[in-house]
Amino acid sequence: MGHFIAPDVTSRDAQSLHAGMNYVRHQYTLSETASASVTIAIGIIPGGARLGRCVLTWDTAQLDQTGAGNVSVKSWTGTNDNGPVCATAAASTTLCNDVTDDAMNGYRHTASSHFVVKLSNFAATGTGTATTIFTLVAEYSTAQDKD
Repeated sequence: MGHFIAPDVTSRDAQSLHAGMNYVRHQYTLSETASASVTIAIGIIPGGARLGRCVLTWDTAQLDQTGAGNVSVKSWTGTNDNGPVCATAAASTTLCNDVTDDAMNGYRHTASSHFVVKLSNFAATGTGTATTIFTLVAEYSTAQDKD
C-alpha cells in the first residue's frame, strides 16, 4: 500500500476564516500507476472545522481499467479514519461528488486532520495510467474555536 503526501499538507496553512464557509482547492499528481489501497493526504482540515461539501475529480477515465475499483475522500486525524466525506462506486467516473456523509455531519475536526483520497478494490493487474491528477474542492465552516 502506497501513501503519498501532497505539498499542501506540509507547506501550506489551513484556510480558517471564521465568517461563513471556507472553500479550498487542493491538487496532487500521482506520477505512477495507480493501484489498490493507495492513499493520498491531499489537504489540511483545520481544527474546529465542520465539513460541508466535497468534490474530487481526476483527469482520466482509465484510472481503473477493470472497473472494480472505487475512490473515496476520507477525513483522517493522525492515522485515525474519521469516516468518508464522499465516495464513488466506480473509479472510471472521474468524479466523486457528494454531500458530506451522515457519519461526518456535525463532526468537529481537531488539529492534525487531513483530507485523504483512498483508492480501493483495484484488480491486481491492468489498472491505472502512468500519471493521474486529483483535484479536491471542499467547503467547511470554522466558526468553532480550534483545540
